[in-house]
Amino acid sequence: MKKAPIPDNEKERLDALKRFNVLDTADEAEFDEITKLAATICETKISLVSLIDTNRQWFKSKFGLKAQETPRDVSYCGHAIMGCEVFEVSDSKLDPSFCDNPLYTGEPHVCFYAGAPLITEDGFRIGTLCVIDPKPKKLNENQIKALKSLAKQVVYLLELKVKKQHLGNVIDQLKKAQELSNIGSWEFNLVTHEQTWSSENYKIFEIKEPQRKDVLHQLYRERILPEDLKTLDFYIQRAMTTGEGFEIKHKVIFDNGKRIKYVHGVGKATFDKNGKPILLSGTCRDCTREVENESNYQTLLQTMSEGLVVQNSKGEIVQFNEAAMQILELSKDELLGKNSKDPRWRAVKSDGSPFPGEQHPAMVALQTGKSQVAVRMGLKFDLQKIKWIQINSLPFERNNEKFVLSTFSDITLMVQASEENQFVLNTLGIGIWKFNPVSQKLVWDKLMYNLYEVNEDEFNGHYNAWEATLSPEAKTKATEDLRLALSGEKVFDTTFEIKIRSGKNKYIGGKGKVIRNENNEAIMMYGINWDKSKEVLLLQELEVQRAKAIHSSKLASLGEVSGGIAHEINNPLTIILGSAEHLLTLFKSKSKIPNDKLEKQLKVILKNTQRAASIVKSLKSLSRNSNLDSFKPESLKVVIEEVTELFSEKLRHQSTVFKVDIKVQSDVMMIHSQLGQILMNVLNNAFDAVSSLKTEQWIRLEAVELDSKIKISVSDSGRGINVENRAKLMQPFFTTKPVGKGTGLGLSISRQIAENHGGTLYLEESKPYTCFVLELPLALKSVKSA
Repeated sequence: MKKAPIPDNEKERLDALKRFNVLDTADEAEFDEITKLAATICETKISLVSLIDTNRQWFKSKFGLKAQETPRDVSYCGHAIMGCEVFEVSDSKLDPSFCDNPLYTGEPHVCFYAGAPLITEDGFRIGTLCVIDPKPKKLNENQIKALKSLAKQVVYLLELKVKKQHLGNVIDQLKKAQELSNIGSWEFNLVTHEQTWSSENYKIFEIKEPQRKDVLHQLYRERILPEDLKTLDFYIQRAMTTGEGFEIKHKVIFDNGKRIKYVHGVGKATFDKNGKPILLSGTCRDCTREVENESNYQTLLQTMSEGLVVQNSKGEIVQFNEAAMQILELSKDELLGKNSKDPRWRAVKSDGSPFPGEQHPAMVALQTGKSQVAVRMGLKFDLQKIKWIQINSLPFERNNEKFVLSTFSDITLMVQASEENQFVLNTLGIGIWKFNPVSQKLVWDKLMYNLYEVNEDEFNGHYNAWEATLSPEAKTKATEDLRLALSGEKVFDTTFEIKIRSGKNKYIGGKGKVIRNENNEAIMMYGINWDKSKEVLLLQELEVQRAKAIHSSKLASLGEVSGGIAHEINNPLTIILGSAEHLLTLFKSKSKIPNDKLEKQLKVILKNTQRAASIVKSLKSLSRNSNLDSFKPESLKVVIEEVTELFSEKLRHQSTVFKVDIKVQSDVMMIHSQLGQILMNVLNNAFDAVSSLKTEQWIRLEAVELDSKIKISVSDSGRGINVENRAKLMQPFFTTKPVGKGTGLGLSISRQIAENHGGTLYLEESKPYTCFVLELPLALKSVKSA
C-alpha cells in the first residue's frame, strides 16, 4: 500500500486549514446539501467533504457513511490534495497503490474514488469534495466539472465563515451562528418543460408550489430582473450547446421591483446518447446578506426579533440586544452580568420540573465546547405566567478567552398553538401513534384507546396488540400496507376493519410517515387513525347507487330501441298466428293437406319464429342486470353483432341507411351487457341526430383491431356538434335533446363504463361529421387462456 504523501508546504497548509476553525464542528445543512447533490450527480453511494488534518482526515459532511474520520496515511484524499485537478481511482483492485488499502479491503470498500481538491483563495489544498462507490466506475466530463464546481462552493462557504470572523466582534459571531447559506436544488425537463424544485428553492424565490409543474418555469422567470435574465439565458444556451456548466449571481425582484434578493446559481445540462440536451439541473442559494454592506450589521443586530446574549467563561452576560431585554422582560442593568445559574430565573422544563442552571445550554456549551441546538425552556414570571423560549448556544474563543453566544426566541404562542392543535385533534376524533419497526414498540395517545375501545391497562403498547384488534379479513391487507410503507414501496394510507367490544365492526382510516436513517433503513414511523365507518358506508351506498344508475341508463337506451321495434316483433307473430290458424282450419276440415303446402306453411312459421326469438334474445342479453357480473375475456365481435342486429330491426322501415363493417377477432376483458350498453347509447344518439333530416340519412359502425386495442367508430350524417357543446358532452345531465327526450346521463355513464374497462370514449373532432370512438384494450393471452 502506498501511504498518502506529505506536501512540501505542510505547515502552511495546516495553518490555512486551522484558520477556518471548522474541525470537529457540528453538521451543517448547507454542506450536507452539497454532498447529497455530489453523490446524485456522480451516481455514487458515498460523498464526503474531507478535511486533511495532521494525522487524520475529518469529514465536515458525509453522505452514505457513518464514520466521522479515518487515518490520514491510508486516505485516498491525502493523495488527491497533491494536485489541483480531480484525482480519480477507477478500480482500486487494479491499482497497485490502493489494491491492499484497508479502506478498500475493509469498510467502506472504496473501489472507486474521485476527489476534487478544496483550494483556498490563497492556493492551499486543505481537503477534498470526494465521491466513493464500492463498484468500479469512471466519471464523465460533465460529472467532473460539476464536482469541481461543488468543491468551489464548499470553499466559498468556508471562506465566508472566515470573512465573518475577521470582523472581530460579537456581531460577526452572531452572523456566523445565524446565517446559513441554504442551498436549493432544481431540475428543468427540456422535453416536458416541467420544472422540479426542492422546498428550499420555493423559500428563496417566495413562490407557492403550483399544482402544475409546467407553469413553475414561467413563475421563476418573472421573478428575475430583465437584464439578468438575458445573461442567464446566454449561460443556459451555452450549457446546452457545449455542455459547460454555468455559475451566475443575479437579482430577483419582489413587490413590483420594490424589493430585491441576490441569488447565486450553479447549473449544468444533461444530454441523451445522441447528444441532445434533455435536462438542466443545479442549485440556488440566497446570497443577499453576503452582498450587503457590512456596516448594516449593527442595525440588524438591534432590529432582529430573536434575542441574543454573549456570556463569558463564568456564565455572566456581557452583551445583549434589544430583543433579549424585551423577551426576558429585564432592563439593561438587570440583564448585564446576570448568570445562567441564578435561581431567580425560575426556569422549568417542558414537563414542568425545575431546569437546573448547570444544564442551561449556554453552560453546557461552555463546558463541552459543543453547540447546543433548539433547547426549550420555560421562565416562570409568576404563578399565572410562564414564557417559553427556544435557545441555541454556540461556544467560541476570542483573545484566548472562552465565550458562548446564545440566540433565543419566544415560542409561547407556538406551545399554546400545539396544545390547541391537540384539542382540535381530540375534537375531531383523530388519534396519534408512533411505531418503532426495530423494537416493534407501538405507542398510542389517549384518544387511540377510545378509538379502539380498549383500556390502557389492557394494551401493552406492542405491535401484536394492535394486530389482535384487526378482523381476520382486514389483517392481511393492513399488515401488507404497513410492510410496503416500511420498505418504501408505498405511502401508508389505508383503511381496515376492527372488531370492538360490542361485537360490531368499525372501519379505521390510517395515514403514516416513515423516518429513515442515512442508510435508508426505517427507524421510526408515526401517523394518525380516525373512525372512517361513516365514510366507508357512504362510499358503499354510492357504489350501489352508481350501479343502479348504470342499469337505469341501460334500460332507457333499450327502451328507445324496443319502442321502435315492437311492431317488428308483432309482424312475425301475426304471420305465425295466421299460418297456424290456416293449418288448424285445414286440419279440422279433415281435408288432405298437400305436403308441399304444409312444408311451405311450416317454413313460414319457423322463419318468423326464429326472427322474433332473435330479437327477444338480444333484448334479454343486453337488458341483463350486470351489477354482480365480473370481467372475463369475450369476443367483442359477438357483442357488436348482437347490438347491430337489434338496431337494424329498429331501422327496418326507416329511410336511414345503416352500414356495419366489423374487422375484429380478438377478445376483450369485459362485462358483456355493459359494452352493449355503450354501443346502443351511441347508436340511439346517432339515430336521433339523423331521423329528422330531409337530406341523406346514414349511420356507419366500423370496428378495427390495432396492435394492442380495438377501435370502434360510430358516425352519422347529422348536423354535427358545435364547439361550445363539445366540452360538455360527457358531463352528467347535459343533453342537446328536447325536454323529456333524454336524461343527459347516457354519454357520461358510457364513458365511465369505458374507463372501467381500461378504455376510453371520445368525440373525434377532426372528422367533418359526428363520429364517436370507443377504444378498448385487447385481453392478454394469459388471461384469455385462464
